[in-house]
Amino acid sequence: GKKGATGASTTVYAVE
Repeated sequence: GKKGATGASTTVYAVE
C-alpha cells in the first residue's frame, strides 16, 4: 500500500 520509489507518482504498490 506504500507509494513507489517515485513518491510523486500517484500509483501505489501492494508491496513496497
